[in-house]
Amino acid sequence: MQLGTKPLVPPEEGRESFPGSTWDVTPEVKANAKIVRKYDRFPNHLKIILLNLLYFHGIDPDMVISYSADKNIHSNPKNDGSFILKYHSMAKIIAALSRLEYVEKFVGYYDKSKGAGKRSRMRATAKLIDLVRLHSGNILIRNRILSSEGAIILRDINKKSIGYKVDKDIIRMRKNLKLINERISKAFVGLCVPDDYLAKIMVKLRSKRSKGRMKFRKTLDFGKKALIRVFNNGSFSDGGRFYGPCWQAIPSADRKYIRIDDEPTCELDFSGMHVKIMYANEGLSVPEDDVYKLDGISTDARKILKKIFNILINAKTEDKALRSIRRNFRRKDHPVLFSSDAITHGSIITAFKEKHKSIAKYICSGHGVKLQAMDAQIAEEILLHLGDKGIVALPVHDSLIVKTVHRQELLDAMKIVTMSKYNQDFAIKDNDTAYKTDMETIRKEFPDEDIPKSEKEYADLARKGCTTYNNLMEVWNTKHSDFHFVTIPTAGLLTV
Repeated sequence: MQLGTKPLVPPEEGRESFPGSTWDVTPEVKANAKIVRKYDRFPNHLKIILLNLLYFHGIDPDMVISYSADKNIHSNPKNDGSFILKYHSMAKIIAALSRLEYVEKFVGYYDKSKGAGKRSRMRATAKLIDLVRLHSGNILIRNRILSSEGAIILRDINKKSIGYKVDKDIIRMRKNLKLINERISKAFVGLCVPDDYLAKIMVKLRSKRSKGRMKFRKTLDFGKKALIRVFNNGSFSDGGRFYGPCWQAIPSADRKYIRIDDEPTCELDFSGMHVKIMYANEGLSVPEDDVYKLDGISTDARKILKKIFNILINAKTEDKALRSIRRNFRRKDHPVLFSSDAITHGSIITAFKEKHKSIAKYICSGHGVKLQAMDAQIAEEILLHLGDKGIVALPVHDSLIVKTVHRQELLDAMKIVTMSKYNQDFAIKDNDTAYKTDMETIRKEFPDEDIPKSEKEYADLARKGCTTYNNLMEVWNTKHSDFHFVTIPTAGLLTV
């Protein structure tokens, strides 16, 4: 994680090149790219590309940057304030870096997700890294955040970013988002697991995405902590949830191993939140029983029923919902759900409509994006409420992660916000902590003398063998004077 260079100036802080750096490749790249006239855009584009290359090399030398090779993607209007790379400038610079053997390029692929279009990939070569280390002192690239004050993104029905008018609500959301991001950026966030277990987590992540996109990815980018808000369907009434940070990519079963400033964490979430919001919006008391339980179906199928109900509130018609449910939950794959011939995909839809007949008008109406806007507003208020107390919280849609010592403050904030909005007390669920889960195993497998006597002792023992985590934390805590801390401005078109 220690890469050598002198302090660099991010684009939002000035338009200078790399002042005073003895390894400055600007003249060489400019000549190779055959740029002969004054080109104001060139230094900023080169700077962003090089900073990101160095940053990801510090995390994992094999990690690659993915960038769009689709000219149309680069021409989309942006209102989130982020620094956007222009296609021709980016293409010339990357081509020159490749010819100079400072970057290694890989065959691109077509990514249909989120309108990403054609994607190409690159990573720093040993030649670039050796040049930096040979000529300069040390640089420690600590954070990777959007260069905007608060990225509020609006997408159309095809999931492509579109422009919008900035009004007082947008200004307020940007201000709040900037404040939340600033608080999170000051905290160390890491996943405290042994390296072999981290490798298993990465296998899980690769199985969820295309092989082409994940081929070179070996670890999680824990410098990626900035939140953005994404609205859908060309409306600020649809969506608006928080996206972007590394912890949202971690499988839910493994989030208990997240630590904030090397302290254990806990995660609380709202149980059946969307269902209860719909009841509250109708002026009705929220159900006291399990909102996903259906008569005649085993409670072991609850997680599947929850997913099916989410499909029902997101689908715009019953036919679309039925097709989606049949496609995702085939009878032969889910015997616990389809325990008898009487249970069919259609009968499940009918049962949910009957169970929730008071809010049946919302089922198969495409109302899910409206509910996301509401839970995002709740999350925003909770994050601001905790931030005022100096407490860092990590949002995962309708759940939040805090240090275990701040569990009660999070619980109080969740209740205060929902009571103020709906005048009702929503049920809140505690997810298992790492301490609780691991201690159950330790007590069964180890003699009494080897069992940790406290959560602190457990936490200290748990760090043994977590090389990647310990290295990340050591880098974060480094305060030596020969390190220069740089915040990377991330262009919206550079991803991993």
